[in-house]
Amino acid sequence: MDATRFTYFVVQTFQADDDNDVLIANEPIEAPSRARAVSLASAATFDKDGVLAFSRTGSMDTGDYDDAVIIFQHGRLPPDLRSWVTGEA
Repeated sequence: MDATRFTYFVVQTFQADDDNDVLIANEPIEAPSRARAVSLASAATFDKDGVLAFSRTGSMDTGDYDDAVIIFQHGRLPPDLRSWVTGEA
């Protein structure tokens, strides 16, 4: 039997430290839809140094997830974005 798959949407913002050397991830924001994630991400560009919105589809039952799909990006982001989004080293 196939496990139920679902897609979740996340907006992640980043702020540079006081020396403007290091990007610090703020608390991620879960969004109910792709459209809402893009809307939240777009609004965050006015006061954040970097903004990323992405989705992932997978199964909580099996722990299997597809690669993240970046749906919005703006400004300064981590240099190794793919591993940051997926949590893989």
